[in-house]
Amino acid sequence: MFEKIHTYRFNQILLFLSILVIISSCSLKLEDVDFNGVDSFKIEKIENKLLNLRLGVSIDNPSSFSIKVKSFETDLFLDDRLVGHAKLNEKVKVDRKKEDVYSVPIQLQLEDGAYLVLLKTALKDKVNLHLVGFVKGSIMGISKRIKIDETQSIDGKNFKFDSGQK
Repeated sequence: MFEKIHTYRFNQILLFLSILVIISSCSLKLEDVDFNGVDSFKIEKIENKLLNLRLGVSIDNPSSFSIKVKSFETDLFLDDRLVGHAKLNEKVKVDRKKEDVYSVPIQLQLEDGAYLVLLKTALKDKVNLHLVGFVKGSIMGISKRIKIDETQSIDGKNFKFDSGQK
């Protein structure tokens, strides 16, 4: 009886190791995702010091796997002035082997004086958008947290307010 249990357990371990070797030896190619910048920036809702934003983010995913962006937390700076702390409102799926602009819903908790910075920003031709924080994503259930420190110049005219009224 003990030998049957021992043999069964050994077979389970052998099967697990075989599957692990097969998966790791496959020529599955994970490539770096390229963040190509922010194409659009839209303010959807303002409530006290809380803004709901919609960013049009250009991303190139040359990998063979889709990526699910689970969380995103960052400090947001406009022209080197801290505006607030941003986080992802809902998960975003980045398609495999595709370059596209993804609509990313962000919630921004504003710092004191941020409304003045946003107003000045809307009147400028170009604005430097700087994000410092992290993004957490997963491929096939395996999660990874990546630090981000990105700066991009965007068109100040992209700062639009949509009151939600039709």
